Amino acid sequence: MVETMSFTEFMEPIDVCVDSRGSFGVTTPTGPSPITCVCVGLNDDILVGTCTALMLYDGGGRYLRKISLSPPGQNNRLMTLACAICPQTGNIVSAVVDPRKNRSYLTVSQYKGNFLFSLDSHGSRLKRPCGVCIATTSKWNGMCFVVDSATHSVKAFQYK
Repeated sequence: MVETMSFTEFMEPIDVCVDSRGSFGVTTPTGPSPITCVCVGLNDDILVGTCTALMLYDGGGRYLRKISLSPPGQNNRLMTLACAICPQTGNIVSAVVDPRKNRSYLTVSQYKGNFLFSLDSHGSRLKRPCGVCIATTSKWNGMCFVVDSATHSVKAFQYK
């Protein structure tokens, strides 16, 4: 460990991100619509996951748009547990939970907000995803890795 930060404002922090200027974003699950995850987007935008949506803000904190996590016509209120941006395509890979079905899976959306498709691992379903990482090397091109804390595993998905 290089350094530890602690502030009285931190109430059970659950996620962290750092933008290109070195500014930190720390997620704490408080308030009427708790934040569940945070991620730096393109051009230092900020993606914020909640219990019901994934939203995009500019670097100054101004709301830009909601990112769709389900096909048009389906008004699913999905909880976003983790997300990551593909630097090559700009697409967003999100680990979500459908509370009505008690099911976890991945969604892929365009940065403009449109839903593209979802991914599920039928043979080894995600139970409690808590981290998403997009591979950027040629060896792992088109892959994302998901931490599943319930199964004590890291699962690889082909998303491109």
